[in-house]
Order: sequence, then structure tokens, then C-alpha cells
Amino acid sequence: MIDDSRPIGIFDSGVGGLTMVRQIMAQMPCKNLVYFGDSLRAPYGSRRPEELMQFSREIIDFLMMKDIGALVVACGTISATVFDVVKNMTDVPIVGMLDAAVDAALETTRNGHIGLLATAGTVASRAHEKAIIAKRPDAKLVGVACPLFVPLVEEGWLDNDVSRLVAQKYLEQLTDSRIDTLILGCTHYPLLLESIKAALPADISIIDPAVRLAADLAGIVGSKGEESIPQYEFYVSGNKDKFDEMSYIALGRSFDAKVVRL
Repeated sequence: MIDDSRPIGIFDSGVGGLTMVRQIMAQMPCKNLVYFGDSLRAPYGSRRPEELMQFSREIIDFLMMKDIGALVVACGTISATVFDVVKNMTDVPIVGMLDAAVDAALETTRNGHIGLLATAGTVASRAHEKAIIAKRPDAKLVGVACPLFVPLVEEGWLDNDVSRLVAQKYLEQLTDSRIDTLILGCTHYPLLLESIKAALPADISIIDPAVRLAADLAGIVGSKGEESIPQYEFYVSGNKDKFDEMSYIALGRSFDAKVVRL
């Protein structure tokens, strides 16, 4: 482990990565952070791999100009589909959501039956399934694509009649699956936690991979920061007002994001 005092860079397709920011703030409260939310081009779930790599290249180049010491790819779709390419776009330590999700789920499940809620691209990649079976061959994973979840979060509809109805319809696909553990495979989804929980039996454990990933990241770069009061920078490519509103919901305080078009 190195104790790097440089900021941690984080990027996502929009506001979802704020759930990753929330965990880093909780577990590494002295760390400086630089966040980029690509809300202008969200959602990423149906994007082609070539687009995801292009977007990642542009965002990483921008974040590297901020002298970051580590990078979190908070987008579950990128982590599951093109992370092997993206991780070579920078020399600083870079982490994605997949391994944290898989490790946390395998440590939690009692019967080896695991569910996954994710974007269409993530589910189609079967990356979680392959990673889980590689570590536990008798385990089973059932993935459900939830394409409406990201737009709901970006709109700020987190726990109302609409979000609960959508969650109920998606989770009906898991009714006969015998899962005891459910992975939230997109960083937007923890913001819909109450709507998701309302559609699930109470005994199913819900995995937010950001909790595990923040702990893993602390083990890589250390938890100390150079500043006694951490500095946070937020950038978006789209709707600044909506992002500022969602930052208050996700983080308990508003941040004045700056608009950057890459």
C-alpha cells in the first residue's frame, strides 16, 4: 500500500457514481476527490463498446489533468464490458465495480443463488456470472436488465409510485430464482434502495458494491489525505442543476458542480 495524498478521481455516466463518492467520504474522510458525471451522454447501458471506450478515454484524460493519484470507474457497465481496455488508459491505480460486487456477494450468500440488477449491457456481458462461477463453480446467478432505473434516478424519482411499480415489475423475474443475495450492479441503483426493498422479501441481502470497493481502494492508496479539510471537485457534462439537487440527496449536502463539455 502507498499513502498517496493526491485526489481520487471518480467517473460515471451521471449521478449514480455519487453513491461511490458517499462510501469514499465515509471510509476515507480526509481524501480529496474529483468527480466527473457524463450526464449529457447518459445512460451508458445501451452504448456500444467502442463508444464506452471513447467516452472513458476522454474522461480519463480530463481527470489526469487534475493530478489524481487513483481512479475509480464507478460505471457498472464499463466495469463489466470494457474494463480490460480502460484500465490501461492510465498509469495510476484504477479500480472498477465488478470484483468488489462479486467478492461481497460470495461472502454474503448462504445458498449460492445470487441475483443481479444491472444495465442491459452489463447483464448481456455475463461478466458477473463468469467471475462468480470462476470462484465458486456451484453458484448460480440470475441477471435482470433494468433499463428504466438509470433514467428514474437521473430524473430524481427515487421512491414514489412510479419507481416502486418499475422495481416490482423487474423483480418479478426473480420470483422463482431462490436467490438469497442481490447485487446492485449499477451505482445509480442504491439511490433506488427503498423502491427495490419494497419489492423484495425481507430476508434477501442487498449488495452495494461501493461499500466493498471503497475499503479495497483504501488498501491501495491509504486513507490519509494531505488536507485537514478535504477538497471536493465535481464536474458534469449535462444538467448542473439536477446534479446539484441529487448531490444533496446522495451526500447530504449540495456541491456546486461545474459544466465541462469534453
